[in-house]
Amino acid sequence: MVSVQSPPGRRELPYARVLLLPAIVMAAATGAAVALVAVPARAAVVWCGAVATLLVVATTAEAVRRGRALRAVREESARHRAYTERRIAGHDQEIHRLTHEIVPTAIEYLRGGHSPREVVRLLGDIDPAYRDLPKAQVSLVRRMLDIIDTEEALRDSSARSFVNIARRVQAIVHQQAKELREMEEDHGRNPEVFDDLLRIDHGTALIGRLADSIAVLGGGRPGRQWPQPVPLYSVLRGAMSRILEYRRISLDNIAKVNIRGISVEPVIHACAELLDNATR
Repeated sequence: MVSVQSPPGRRELPYARVLLLPAIVMAAATGAAVALVAVPARAAVVWCGAVATLLVVATTAEAVRRGRALRAVREESARHRAYTERRIAGHDQEIHRLTHEIVPTAIEYLRGGHSPREVVRLLGDIDPAYRDLPKAQVSLVRRMLDIIDTEEALRDSSARSFVNIARRVQAIVHQQAKELREMEEDHGRNPEVFDDLLRIDHGTALIGRLADSIAVLGGGRPGRQWPQPVPLYSVLRGAMSRILEYRRISLDNIAKVNIRGISVEPVIHACAELLDNATR
């Protein structure tokens, strides 16, 4: 706690002692003047000296009063400044604790599955020091948690919408790919028709790859799953089937390694993106 005191060695003197010195000086000056002037003028000098002494004493008294009043104002100002500094320091500590301790803890519990109301209610159980939080801070934390919860719910809803759209597109692509396979079997003997169908098939696969990208951005996984490891050569062939300029790619000296089934579709997708960018 900060306290403001008068500096040591500056104790205020009583009024009588402060006014005594000017009165003595003026009385001595008056006595000296009376002794130096002629007898007929001494009465006038005495009166003038008395009036001057009273004026000096009155002026000194007023100066002392104003000095003490000014000193009191300065001391009050110093106390007020010290109080303000303590309040500011206290607010800084509260803000630091709020931003570095309370808010991160509350967000962690919110992401753990608790509602904003439950998080605010559990703050006192999380740390006993949080039980005496000011109402303004509790309201701020609650409002912030409500905003975060709403934004996360909106984000999750948007992500689910993206994934649902991607899944619907993938279903359409798979159905169209199946029909193209049937058309290739029926009209594959005609080279021109087969070439056109093959190009349409690759374009359809490209649409499916874009749908996979949307699903991944929405937090989902690519639609197809592979139960067994797949050779790297087959993975690259699958990537080639999902771009339009597949004729420009040649697979030579491919390492004889297998890709785990759970990683096949992501690798195909990534390779297709790289090959598509390389052939544009």
